[in-house]
Amino acid sequence: MLSPVRIVTKDISNTDLTNKEALYVLHFPMVNNSGKIFAIYTIIKTDNNVNATMGVDFAPLLEKVKNDGTANVVLIQDENGIFALSEAGKTLPLNSNTHSAKSDILSSVTQMSDCPYVFLGLDETNNTYSIMADQAIEDFSTEEIESDTIVGKNKETFVGAEETTVVDENNTAAIARASGSSYLYNYPIVDQKVNGTQRGLCWAATVASMCRFEKPSSYGTLTAKQVADYMGIGYDSGGTNANAKKALSHYLSSPYSPTTTSVLSDDAIKTVINNADPAYMRNKRKTGFWPWSFDYHAVALTGYSFTSRGSTIQIMDPAYEQFKTATKSGSNWSFAFGDTTFTWQDTVRLLYK
Repeated sequence: MLSPVRIVTKDISNTDLTNKEALYVLHFPMVNNSGKIFAIYTIIKTDNNVNATMGVDFAPLLEKVKNDGTANVVLIQDENGIFALSEAGKTLPLNSNTHSAKSDILSSVTQMSDCPYVFLGLDETNNTYSIMADQAIEDFSTEEIESDTIVGKNKETFVGAEETTVVDENNTAAIARASGSSYLYNYPIVDQKVNGTQRGLCWAATVASMCRFEKPSSYGTLTAKQVADYMGIGYDSGGTNANAKKALSHYLSSPYSPTTTSVLSDDAIKTVINNADPAYMRNKRKTGFWPWSFDYHAVALTGYSFTSRGSTIQIMDPAYEQFKTATKSGSNWSFAFGDTTFTWQDTVRLLYK
């Protein structure tokens, strides 16, 4: 593991840098035996609890910077996404085609040389954290491996460790590898960009991804922009649950009956995923910076894992443009995007008439 890093941010409604003492989110980059940065282990402080998740997140960005020959880097976040600032002043974006970070944030970074968890050394492993990680992996590997299932709408053949199964549109089984987990196979990732620029279209991107998955032959290339244009909603205006429900009803039509409900119970999560359906999750910002001054962010529920090792759900996050996990603390499901944490608030679920 590398040392923990905080992401430098600035709320576009406030000229001051976010409170660097309020360490609500810490990211630990993980390095494999060959020296490649392959994942990010994130610790999130929630209401009197702590969540921990691991995913790809911005690991490819750090690896890209390291391969450019940079030893030290600063991670920054503005309304266009997450960026890495190298020692030479070069900025690299998390996702391709994203515009460069704003110069006012970059100029502020030079004033934060004494801020902990900002400057990250990509060539220095943290021995203490690495030993702890190795022990955690060892403990994990000795536990009982439970089984999981991959389910899908598309007719595909999936080859697993134990057996090969054909997944049909009318059949929600795929492969039994080891049963407490289930994931939607071949779920599409949809971004929230318009002409290469990150916009406030998480709601529309989530809707588009659900429609692509449910009806790939009809909506296999549906974009967030197209959903927003159909609904007549501005690209940075945000969308409500009612907007998402109306859009899903339009694209999917009968027999689908999109229905707004509260956070799903564990049993309901299992029912949704095992039925080979995603769900629309609206999540409220708990702390940190978030682009476009929104308090909410939408993602798609695409899987779950309820085992003796703990409970996680898999989401498709259109902001990161990748899958990641959310973990449960008490009754709340939470996840992070950069310096910001979100907690699941309510749902648009696909029911049938």
